[in-house]
Amino acid sequence: KINLISKDYLQNLIRNLEKEYSSNYVEKYFYNIRSVFNYGVDNDYILINPMNKVKLAVNKDEVRKEMLFWEPNEFDRFIQAVDDEEMKTFYIFLYYMGTRKGETLALQWKDIDFKNDVVRIYKSVTTKIKGSPYAITSPKTKNSIRNIPMFKIVKDNLLAWKEVHKKMYGFSEDCFVFGFYRPMAYDKPRKYMIKVIDIINNGKPADHQIKKIRIHDFRHSHASWLINNMGKYNFSDYDIAKRLGDTVQMLHSTYAHQFKDAGRIIVDSIENDSEDSKTTLQQAENKSQGKYSDLIELKQ
Repeated sequence: KINLISKDYLQNLIRNLEKEYSSNYVEKYFYNIRSVFNYGVDNDYILINPMNKVKLAVNKDEVRKEMLFWEPNEFDRFIQAVDDEEMKTFYIFLYYMGTRKGETLALQWKDIDFKNDVVRIYKSVTTKIKGSPYAITSPKTKNSIRNIPMFKIVKDNLLAWKEVHKKMYGFSEDCFVFGFYRPMAYDKPRKYMIKVIDIINNGKPADHQIKKIRIHDFRHSHASWLINNMGKYNFSDYDIAKRLGDTVQMLHSTYAHQFKDAGRIIVDSIENDSEDSKTTLQQAENKSQGKYSDLIELKQ
């Protein structure tokens, strides 16, 4: 009986699922069950939704996993093992542009300005429209509509891939960059990536393996790479946020630990520079005093 299902019963159900399955998998059960009970409330079968007081576990390991990313050397190892030209171009684009998967899959050749080295982001692919394998929608947020300058490695790979596309029947500027008449299958990048990582890691000790990340972690990798180079080059957190299509507040919230480290580096660098200046000044004074002492001794 639906009216006899209690909050405690449902909480135990969720806890048991969490022992066996990933958080993403359990969340699907959690929200679907809650929707069923909401339907019951809306239709007066029950008075309250018992799922409203059921909580998902906060798994600290899952939070850390959320922020997995590849250092440039890890990405280099991965990309060198990719032998499919389309997939290689796709991963290079993600890593050096920081776009979301849906934004990247929605790209058409008309969105890429090779003359000014800019990519226009203003749409996204979703697979969540009922009755359709995919749909083109507006991007995630208002800030997501943006023009992103290309690195040379991105431009060179896109130009080479476009030459391949031009030889295919029916090519036009409306063709999808990754795919052709329609976008690349939504799950293909993840499946192909896992296959390549397994080949790279096969037989290697744990400390020589590359991490298994998600497709969205290419975006984290790009952001982390930029944040770690803020002090080296002349750009700010605002520039990074604009490139990613986020607000500065969202950027700081998502990558708080890295900005904290960057802040420490700034202080240490300035203080070390000050210490070096003091040392140089002291050495100059000592040198000057040494010459003065020599003069006194000579006079005596």
